[in-house]
Amino acid sequence: MERGGIAVSHSPDKLKAYLLVAEERRETYPGLEELRRALAAHGILCGVRDDVLWRMHEKCLCGRRVVVAEGSRPTMGQPGRLKAHIDISSMGTPRKLKDGRVDHKDLQHIHNVQIGQPLFERLPPEPGEPGTTVFGEAIAPPSPGDVPLRSGMGTKTSDENPNLLIAAVEGAVKIGDNGSIEVHAAKLVRGDVDYGTGNISFMGDLRITGTVRAGFEVTVGGDLFVGGSVEDAGIECGGNLEITGGAVGSNMGELVCGGSVKVHHLEGVRVKSRGDVLVVDDAVHSRIEAGGNVRARTIAGGSVIAGEGVRAVVVGATAETKTVLDMAGVYRLQLQRQETLRKMGHHAIELAAQKHAMYLLVRDGMDELGDLRPELGPELLNMRKKRTMLRVEHTRLAKEIERLERKLEDAPRPMIHAGHIYPNVVVRFGPLERTIEEEMDDVCVFADDDDIKIRPIER
Repeated sequence: MERGGIAVSHSPDKLKAYLLVAEERRETYPGLEELRRALAAHGILCGVRDDVLWRMHEKCLCGRRVVVAEGSRPTMGQPGRLKAHIDISSMGTPRKLKDGRVDHKDLQHIHNVQIGQPLFERLPPEPGEPGTTVFGEAIAPPSPGDVPLRSGMGTKTSDENPNLLIAAVEGAVKIGDNGSIEVHAAKLVRGDVDYGTGNISFMGDLRITGTVRAGFEVTVGGDLFVGGSVEDAGIECGGNLEITGGAVGSNMGELVCGGSVKVHHLEGVRVKSRGDVLVVDDAVHSRIEAGGNVRARTIAGGSVIAGEGVRAVVVGATAETKTVLDMAGVYRLQLQRQETLRKMGHHAIELAAQKHAMYLLVRDGMDELGDLRPELGPELLNMRKKRTMLRVEHTRLAKEIERLERKLEDAPRPMIHAGHIYPNVVVRFGPLERTIEEEMDDVCVFADDDDIKIRPIER
């Protein structure tokens, strides 16, 4: 659009306006007001650059198109995104040690979470600022993208925040194929535990289809099933442990179990179980500690400490390998009871001494009005706190004695049942000990009064 030697135009997106003053206006160059009127006549209302108009007038710019007004572009908003409340960036990478080295056995493949623990939070998209054309028209900002918060198995949205995903169960976090966030109470590890998986720590139940290789560690809060074997590795689980194959080591591997253990065979392995230990085949040169019963086809070499009893087809070996069977369960309870009684007596003496010390402090610390001197107040307060702590501990010890006495009442009589015993097998029942000096078949070994007795098993 040209009028009076002044041409006004704009860009296709309406974000720029141009002025061009014809050459014939050089002698009568338009003033600022005339230039502004020309823009206004074209509808240019926003973003006019007065400084540019002034320079055009000052330099009498002719025959050249000049940008004299600019609109504003809309700003891009913040797209929706997921904020992780757990660190999954290191999953599958070796753990870095304090000295800067990395532990290639600890690849942090499993990230454990507790019930109610925040996992991911959806941050809604934030719209951008609208733009404006040189004509004063609004330009809507582009719609920012959004991201869904996909709740998978074992997760749920928080009651307080619908955009917050929390764990509904205790277990391991997994990102599903469709991007869903899941928590698995039971975890499956396909194949072996080796440098490909690293050490594994998991709060729930765990199934390993392969073998746990030597030098690696598996720590599980629930039950653990190993489809292969355990090779001189460290195993710890809060529930039951089942190993389809055997556990073989050089006395470096250890199986620690909060429940019961079932394993095909043992050789050179330490086993600690709160429950029973079942060895389907042979237990050779291994150290077994069980709160319940120990059963095996053969127990040769090493030692067994059982809380309730031992059953085996064969105990010892033809080479008369020293094998120790220790029925320590009841006797350990008795020792615990004696030690707890001793502590309780000590606390009773301390309580009496504390009470007497408080009496002396109050008696000797009174002023002429019968009130305790102010400077002794903090000391009396500390003495009362100590007395309260002693009373709490005294009550705890009394309850512990009751618990131990109930366990002693319910504890079965510890016995050893063996189909065949070889010489040099040592049996212990608390302070009593006896070494078997000749081969015997189908016998039951038990303690009676102050003696260890052996009698035939009645068929």
